[in-house]
Amino acid sequence: MLKNLKITLYALVLYFSVFFISACATIQLGPRMEPFKETVLEGEGSDKLLLINLQGLINNQKDHAFTGATTALGMVEKVREILSKAEKDQDIKALLIKMNSPGGTVTSSDIIFH
Repeated sequence: MLKNLKITLYALVLYFSVFFISACATIQLGPRMEPFKETVLEGEGSDKLLLINLQGLINNQKDHAFTGATTALGMVEKVREILSKAEKDQDIKALLIKMNSPGGTVTSSDIIFH
């Protein structure tokens, strides 16, 4: 009888542990870039101006969650991905970068510049 009670107690502890851990866990398969959002300010032409809004440290370090999964790309990777998407759109004629950054690494700044 005591053995059955121990087994039941262990099973309940295991069940509730799994339940509470799974309630706290989130699944993110990787960082995602949002699609470009086009806004017409004025005019009717097909030419476009790309506004890149960059905020944060200029570095190439990805943000990681507690589980080790990547939650956000570094600024260098973000800029690379944005520019590779923009390269496919032949209507983009100009690029405007709006940056709010306290600074960062020299190497990452140089990579973005080139």
